[in-house]
Amino acid sequence: MDAGNIDGSIHRWAKNEVIDNDREDWKRISASMRKQPDALRYDRQTIFGLVRERPIDIHKDPVALNKYITEYLTTKGVFEDEGTNQSATDTLSSPVPETDAVETAIPDNEKTECKVEVEPSVE
Repeated sequence: MDAGNIDGSIHRWAKNEVIDNDREDWKRISASMRKQPDALRYDRQTIFGLVRERPIDIHKDPVALNKYITEYLTTKGVFEDEGTNQSATDTLSSPVPETDAVETAIPDNEKTECKVEVEPSVE
């Protein structure tokens, strides 16, 4: 999604409905979204779905709004580049640090060394 290249009909609607009317619900949703990590990476359908499926007056309770946005993005969020680039960076990061199971399974004083086999070069 190119934030600098917005369709004219969407821009007119946003100006007439949101900006000119100074809508509080849009301001609060926008402010809460800006706090989300990688908010700009989500695709257009995810953002539209988040706004369309929200409970009507959820913007009046900041805690409930933040919880709704976080849960929605966690369960239904799709990054814009996910369809074309399947890499490890496209997955949602876990708040729990990952550990190496092999390293934690063997205490430092019991580690053993192994010899790595090298294939002979072909000439």
